[in-house]
Amino acid sequence: MRKVRLAAACALTSAALTGGAVIGMNSAGAQVEIRVDLTGARVVFVDLDRDGRIDSGDRVAVRSLVVDPASGERVGRGLGDCVAMTRIEVEQQRGTWACTHVLALAGGHIILQGEDPAGSGPYVLAVTGGTGLYKNARGEADASDVEDRTELTIHLEP
Repeated sequence: MRKVRLAAACALTSAALTGGAVIGMNSAGAQVEIRVDLTGARVVFVDLDRDGRIDSGDRVAVRSLVVDPASGERVGRGLGDCVAMTRIEVEQQRGTWACTHVLALAGGHIILQGEDPAGSGPYVLAVTGGTGLYKNARGEADASDVEDRTELTIHLEP
């Protein structure tokens, strides 16, 4: 398995990227692993019924930068959109988001989708497609919300 390591900017849920690192499928047909940290996000909540709570149907949009952890250089940006499937109580770590994230990298985009539980802890997102170098992207992303960042390890299938 070939490993490519990056770090990114986003938070709260997980996110999406754009940038300078070119990461693609290797010609040997082996799985490709991409590691990113999503931190420093700009987050906007949309409280549809304006009741001051995050209830089913309310949304959150996330935007961030992506940086290479080794060099600290910017390699992209992250964009995410999540809909509350249940009432979200972050402090009690209760509730579930349905999220779509676009990882925008120099070689194209990777799209991730799935359920993200409120609060910290691990979860899995599906790689549902992509563009450019990732036009046939498929696989899974192991995600974990830790403090003010989201750690992602994306496993792209050959």
